[in-house]
Amino acid sequence: MENRPKILSIDDNDANQKLVERILSGEYDVKTAMSGSSGIEALVSFKPDAILLDVDMPTLDGLRLCRMIRAEPLFASTPILFVSALDSHEDQARGFQAGGDDYISKPINVEQLRQKLHFNLERALLLDQQSSASNDSLALGQNIQTLHDFLVELIAFNGSLSELGQLVLNTLDNLGLKGALYLHHTGETYSSIGPLTDLETLLLQQATRPYPSEYSARYLWGSEKLGALIQNMPLARHEQYQPLVQIISTLFSATHQKMVALAKITHSKAHPTPSAAKRTPNVNSVQLHGYKLEYAVEELEQNSEQALARVCVNLQELIHEPGRSPQEQQRLRSILDDCMRTRLAIYDQCLEIQSQHSHIMAQLGVGATQD
Repeated sequence: MENRPKILSIDDNDANQKLVERILSGEYDVKTAMSGSSGIEALVSFKPDAILLDVDMPTLDGLRLCRMIRAEPLFASTPILFVSALDSHEDQARGFQAGGDDYISKPINVEQLRQKLHFNLERALLLDQQSSASNDSLALGQNIQTLHDFLVELIAFNGSLSELGQLVLNTLDNLGLKGALYLHHTGETYSSIGPLTDLETLLLQQATRPYPSEYSARYLWGSEKLGALIQNMPLARHEQYQPLVQIISTLFSATHQKMVALAKITHSKAHPTPSAAKRTPNVNSVQLHGYKLEYAVEELEQNSEQALARVCVNLQELIHEPGRSPQEQQRLRSILDDCMRTRLAIYDQCLEIQSQHSHIMAQLGVGATQD
């Protein structure tokens, strides 16, 4: 018998399951599960090459099940495609954070299902051939040196945005990372992982802040200037790969600041003013200190976000535990709302610090061309 890829479909809707079987059974070995619990049993016995997962299921919903699947090393890189009528950007972002690879909207489009499944299976084979970045002590020292070299080169950089994009990808490659960049103002995408999924493209285009996934080997970073996606972070929890997260956050923050500086240079050349002739001494030293401040703010935001994110996940799981009374569920939801408001408040405060920092750097003339 031909060794065909194995597809596991987890959905509580019988009609959808019959449709998936009819569409895919000619090309794939298909197994269906009608609930989250039976899906877990099928994972162990069937060991699928890809998973189709409904989001809105009773008792154990698709997002929670996805996180459980990603917690198992055997399925850490297995493609997971959400099949759901919940297809807003917020829904898709939650799917990404839970560890999903792509989205297929209901009602199911036959051609879209085939294309996305084929694409994600091919992508999985490619990523399996690329080792994830290491985070041991030796590699960490090398990574810090790579970041330092990048910052030094970035300070002197005065090229085009496309050259800047390539410089960032080359640095990521030196860190053992594969990813993609999207420049918000030009609409250009630079990728070292080949074509992107629809979900990756959407998230990159709408990324305006860091959005880590605790349940997969990916990291999404964003600002008003660029979106960035890392596809092969170490397969570990945040506590274990946090040093690497801080390094790439600093790298992207510095790239963002350089894009701001390049835009100001372009504007000043097009609209010269008397103040444009002023030069600030030791601009390189000032800019290095600026990057250190960016790093500190990023670290504060990341640590706070991760701690509160874990609390939120735990609260959501407690809310959905069987046997909870409506009063207990309401109290837990109230605590969850407070945590979410705190997360947003910390994010807003960090944005304010970054805004004030950018204003101060602009007043100092950092980024202006020296005589």
